[in-house]
Amino acid sequence: MCRRLWEARLRKIVSSTATNVVPIDPFRGRASTTSSPPPPPIIPPTVNASNAE
Repeated sequence: MCRRLWEARLRKIVSSTATNVVPIDPFRGRASTTSSPPPPPIIPPTVNASNAE
């Protein structure tokens, strides 16, 4: 029962975030795609702006 809610929640989070991010399957305990490298850490826009200037 809870599993379906979790999957729906994860899909919403994944869809709301960037599509190129590799979603990690908690039930398998690893990335859904083994060939793709792990996604880079998300950098907040404030840090990006300070680095650019």
